[in-house]
Amino acid sequence: MLRRKKKKKAVRKVGQQVILTIDDDPDFNVLLKKVLERAGFYVETTEKVETFFERLKALNPHLCILDINLDKYSGEGFKVIEAIRNKFSPSLPLIVMSRRIDQEDVNTALKLGASDYLSKPLDDTVLIAKIQQYINLDDEVVGTLPFRKIPDKFSDCDFELDLKIKRVSESGILFTGGHFLAKGTRFEVGSDLLTEITGIEGDMSFTITEATVDSETKLNDMFVEFEKENIELISKVRNWLSKNVEWEISEDEEIPDLQGKSSHQLF
Repeated sequence: MLRRKKKKKAVRKVGQQVILTIDDDPDFNVLLKKVLERAGFYVETTEKVETFFERLKALNPHLCILDINLDKYSGEGFKVIEAIRNKFSPSLPLIVMSRRIDQEDVNTALKLGASDYLSKPLDDTVLIAKIQQYINLDDEVVGTLPFRKIPDKFSDCDFELDLKIKRVSESGILFTGGHFLAKGTRFEVGSDLLTEITGIEGDMSFTITEATVDSETKLNDMFVEFEKENIELISKVRNWLSKNVEWEISEDEEIPDLQGKSSHQLF
């Protein structure tokens, strides 16, 4: 069941760590802000270089996240990195998040003073882990199930599971339920909700990349990734998330689109 949250203006708490970002994609800014706020940070996002430097001076942030292509100018982010290092701070942590993953671009950013370089689409787990390397952050304890090798011989089987969608990000979907599916399991699932999120009609095939157990609910969490090369799919997911970022899933109710309707095939 989806419930509407009342949108509240973020107020910085005493001692709260501050992250300032710049990216000319408003949908991406919405998602990034939500992910970082959920992790406990005070976040401000900007789209223009001028606004970014104004807020940089005013906020004195603990860390900055920036894109390379800004405001229709290819490589403008390189100039931002250089300006920060030359005029503002030689030690402020700077994390680049960009679709530009050519090794030359990565080397250029690091030589100019970037602290780290991550590729889009946004993987919130990796991002928070990277941020932890540069500023203090209490790590959430997650119990990870041990990986056990799947037998070499398989036979097709069809079965239904009761699942909930626990979380959606532009990197993938986190399913949760009472049944355990091992890392590496491939399955197919189709629902109205998935069609709404991805724009794809019919069943979608996923492979579980992470299998964990929630320490509070004791339910099994299974994360599946979207294909990073499928730019059209990532764009549709990002657009859906930007419009539904204030919605939340009730923890005590099943999602009607998945409950009793998800047909999976294990290979």
